[in-house]
Amino acid sequence: MLKEEAKNSLLLTSEYAPNTTGGIQRTVASFAEFAASQGNQEVIWAYPIKRRKSLVHPPSPYPSLAYEPLHTIASIPILEKLPTPASKRKLSSLVQQSMGNIVIYSPDMIGMSVYDRLIPKQKRKTTVVWNCPLDIGLSDVDSASLVDYYIYLLSHPLYHLRNMMLSQRGITNTSAIFNSYSIKSSFDNVFPKDTPAEWIVIPPVGEFCHKCPQQRKTDTNEYTILSVGRITAKKGTGRLLELAVMLDRILKGSDSLAKFVVVGDLNNPYGQWFSQQTEELNKSFSHCQFDLRGCIPDGDFLCKAYTNADLFFQPSTIEGLSLVFTEAASHGLPLMGFNSRGSGEAISQFGEAGFLAQEPNEIGYYQLAQKIKDLISAPSRYRQYLSELAQTITLDKFSPAKINAQFLDFVTRR
Repeated sequence: MLKEEAKNSLLLTSEYAPNTTGGIQRTVASFAEFAASQGNQEVIWAYPIKRRKSLVHPPSPYPSLAYEPLHTIASIPILEKLPTPASKRKLSSLVQQSMGNIVIYSPDMIGMSVYDRLIPKQKRKTTVVWNCPLDIGLSDVDSASLVDYYIYLLSHPLYHLRNMMLSQRGITNTSAIFNSYSIKSSFDNVFPKDTPAEWIVIPPVGEFCHKCPQQRKTDTNEYTILSVGRITAKKGTGRLLELAVMLDRILKGSDSLAKFVVVGDLNNPYGQWFSQQTEELNKSFSHCQFDLRGCIPDGDFLCKAYTNADLFFQPSTIEGLSLVFTEAASHGLPLMGFNSRGSGEAISQFGEAGFLAQEPNEIGYYQLAQKIKDLISAPSRYRQYLSELAQTITLDKFSPAKINAQFLDFVTRR
């Protein structure tokens, strides 16, 4: 029997733990804390944790926010997504106790396990959040590292299997929040026969640290390009190498120096390959340098990376409306990337403070490198204007309080 006292509960599931540092996790954390701060409901956040990992999670900032870690079968790919029998029993208990709303972020095996246990009444009060494109093609994957490219090629059929499982369960007909119109378009392409009961587009938000002191200097010929995210072939990190090679060539004969600061976990085969490539390029470059910072230990580390940079570059072509765009712009960074999916959708909203190339090819790299050269030599007052414009647009269009309130209203109105 369902417990009466749990009427106002809000059950969230995500594909990663709250103490990890990816953009989706920061988005979930922002919403979970906002919902808990309203004081009229208990928020329960269920998430997978690899079998060999400890159950350490951050202290809850609100008494009404509880964490529910769920062990997975193993810590290797694919199996790290599958809940153990004990975790499935815990999920069954959580679902049975919930008469409130349910939010499934980026439905994976945990999300599917929750959905399988819902009765029809609960399914009507469930919202699925779609953050990532479902129609990623091989052309989206960086092929600079052929080994990683072929590994992705071999695993690509798993995406089709996942999509088939989502449709068969009926998850694709459940009320939905898409983080951008490009994600909605991707959903329609992959599931042409499925229609969410209700849907809305709401961009992702984190907590903006826009009041921290800016460290960048706009009156120097040194320029820092920042990239933040997972360092993988799928995320297109190798395109930074192509851009840097083109920029170093364009800057020859000048006294300009461009530094590419890359924040992301290097502790994987692709990350090690990328690190080796940057070491070799640093030896040959005369006007560019790579500075690899590794993974994000905490929010202060990321904040300092933003405040010390001059420009944010997104090499990926598979994003929805990526959280790092609004985080970077809230710190006064103009945005640069490729006109693909959510990147084009996000950057185009920033007017003069957004720069797009159509494709990650030689023409695109030349266009972006030429723009960086122009920005380096631009008057200090113009660079300061772009910084202020990026921050103003972010705080106006992507207010965390306003967007989280819109999110909560959509989730709880059924």
